[in-house]
Amino acid sequence: MPHDLPPDLDLGFLAVSVARASQLLGELNGIGRTLPDPYLLIRPLQVREALTSSSMEGTFTTVDDLLLLEAGAPERGGSPSDTREVSNYRAALSAAIESLHRVPLSLRTLREAHSTLLSGVARHRGARTEPGELKRNQNFIGAYEIEKARFIPPPPAEARTALEALELYI
Repeated sequence: MPHDLPPDLDLGFLAVSVARASQLLGELNGIGRTLPDPYLLIRPLQVREALTSSSMEGTFTTVDDLLLLEAGAPERGGSPSDTREVSNYRAALSAAIESLHRVPLSLRTLREAHSTLLSGVARHRGARTEPGELKRNQNFIGAYEIEKARFIPPPPAEARTALEALELYI
C-alpha cells in the first residue's frame, strides 16, 4: 500500500532546480504563444513519452511504425498490437490533457484514459479486462513473478481507496 498523503518530504534542496525549471517553462510558454500551433512542440515529446512509458511494461514499437499507423498507413512489421497500444497511449494522454479544461484531474479522467488505452489491444495486453474499470486481479511490473517485480500497485480491494486518496490529494 502507498504511504498516506500528503507525503512528508523535505524538498528544500530542490529549490534552485525548481526555480530554474520554472524559468525555463515560462520561456517555453512565451515561445509557444508565438506559434500558430504550440502543439508542434508538444507532440514529439508526447511520442517520446508514450514510447518510453510503454516500454517499461514490455510494449515496444518504433517512431516510424507509430506515425505510420496514426497516419492511416497499413500496419507493417514489428508488433501491430504494441504499436496500437502506444498509439492508444498517446490518444489517452491527449484526451486527458484536453479534459483538464473542463474538469480537474480525477478518477473519472483516469478511468476514461484507461478505456482509451485498452481500446482494440490484444487480449494478453488487457483487452480481456473491462476498460475504464478498476482491476480485479493483482498486477505488477518488471518481472514474470511478483516476488521479483520492480513495482507492485495496491491490491484490487484497496485500489479504489488509494486512488480516491490520490484524487483528494491532487
